[in-house]
Amino acid sequence: MDFGQLRGYMRMKNSTVKAYLDVVEEMSGKESIGYKVVKAPRKRVQHEAHEQEALFTWARLQEKIYPELEMLFAIPNGGSRHKIEAANLKKQGVKSGVLDAYLSVPSSKYHGLYIEMKSEKGKVSEKQDWWIGRLRGYGYKVEVCYSAESAINAIKQYLGVL
Repeated sequence: MDFGQLRGYMRMKNSTVKAYLDVVEEMSGKESIGYKVVKAPRKRVQHEAHEQEALFTWARLQEKIYPELEMLFAIPNGGSRHKIEAANLKKQGVKSGVLDAYLSVPSSKYHGLYIEMKSEKGKVSEKQDWWIGRLRGYGYKVEVCYSAESAINAIKQYLGVL
């Protein structure tokens, strides 16, 4: 599956029922029996999360070609949580600003690759900037990626296959 197919799958997965039925109706040339769409409350779209999901879907599909991808994992550090849960996680070692994903495979020059996923207009926070500086200082490769495609390219470059 190439990146274009993956993106198409992700779009289809996230499309609304009404849009899907409209397409089916148009393609069949027949009127549908009717449907009613109840609008759900608007949610803030998490483009960063969708891009990260696409990255990890690609990685799972490519593990046979690039076995190093078995060592890629997400660091679930962000997101909104209940105050009690957030306090417990902090006691357990969760730290603010830690980057989103880590490929724990050394290359000839680096100890591993950290990836911070951002939305198109996203910006690195002050704490993330601190982590990036420290990680680079300790010999890690760090990339800030604004799409799954750029993260995939960063991984391929890191592995020396691009």
